[in-house]
Amino acid sequence: MMKKFWLLLLSAFIPFISFSIPQLSPYAKVSLITVSPGQELYSSFGHSAIWIKDDSNHIDKIYNYGTFDFDTPGFYSKFVRGKLLYMLSVSRSDYLIYGAEQEQRSVIEQQLNMTSSQKQKLYNFLEINYLPENRYYKYDFFYDNCSSRLRDAFKAALGDSLQFKNIAFKNQSFRQLIDPYLVNKQFQDLGMDLGLGAPADRIATPSQYMFLPDHLMNAIGNATVLSDSGKTAFVARNNVLFKANQPKEESMLVTPAMVFAILLLIGGFSTFVTWKKRPQKFTMDGILFLILGLFGLLLLFLWFGTDHKVTVHNWNIIWAFPTHIIVAILLFKKKRSFSTGYYFLFNGIVVLIFTACISILPQEINMAIVPLLLLIIIRSFTLYYKITKRRNYYPI
Repeated sequence: MMKKFWLLLLSAFIPFISFSIPQLSPYAKVSLITVSPGQELYSSFGHSAIWIKDDSNHIDKIYNYGTFDFDTPGFYSKFVRGKLLYMLSVSRSDYLIYGAEQEQRSVIEQQLNMTSSQKQKLYNFLEINYLPENRYYKYDFFYDNCSSRLRDAFKAALGDSLQFKNIAFKNQSFRQLIDPYLVNKQFQDLGMDLGLGAPADRIATPSQYMFLPDHLMNAIGNATVLSDSGKTAFVARNNVLFKANQPKEESMLVTPAMVFAILLLIGGFSTFVTWKKRPQKFTMDGILFLILGLFGLLLLFLWFGTDHKVTVHNWNIIWAFPTHIIVAILLFKKKRSFSTGYYFLFNGIVVLIFTACISILPQEINMAIVPLLLLIIIRSFTLYYKITKRRNYYPI
């Protein structure tokens, strides 16, 4: 009985024995680290981390909320469906700088002006967050990511003593905020614009701007904090830990707008040349509308089959409707029903209205697809005419 008693008593103290947070020395340094955008799509928007360094206690920790585990069961499925958990990781500062050097991404340090108690509160917050039961979280690109988590950490540790100024607030949407990072990645920009729905066009608040590392860095740089000497600038000094070589700006030989314009020219020329002909099959149109229908299925999946909050209410579904798959299959046949022709008449009218109203829609549409929309309109009306007026159909 006594043995069991001592085991129970010991087990009650295990959490306190196994987890104790060191007391930072008065010389501890707390910094916000900002890594500039990289060349790959995943690194296009930069990265943020918190650095706590205390030589007296041999502490050199980079707190990074932007990591995930490739060994997670069903990794790719969870990633696509927005169910993958990201986590807080901790590493040494030299590892981060070495990685940035390899990718030629600049590293900027903002050493923060904080009291000893404020540093300790932030350190305690991060260490508790790093516990296995706390480190995982549901990642959201706009609302809960590696940058916004640091904003929230500063708020949690410093409370009302930290004041952000709204001098950089320009009344922009989330989509407008990420566009400058994709200027030289037009195909990636198009892909993101097509996948993001109307929620991406909500106007971001000054606090929400900080989901981007550059905006977090600017906000921290203009913030104030109550310290031992009163109200002071939150940033004590700025240091460039690594200066990357300026990448050469290469002009894009092929752009999405160019690709769609060429398709429009080919489709328009083909329509003109074959106007008086009576084809038995519409193979090229079948391929076009099959691709559009499959893309529409992808949009529906992003809308209803994932946990992504910003891929819902996507107006691009209007011109890429999944039912195009069915009529595309009919176009490969020698004859098709009268109703198929009227399907294309209806589709042509809908896409024409969509294109005419593109500037007033509640969702910003990438203008590179306008030639594609015109091609859909031209071929829809042409198919209506040739299927119904040229009597290449069977009644139902």
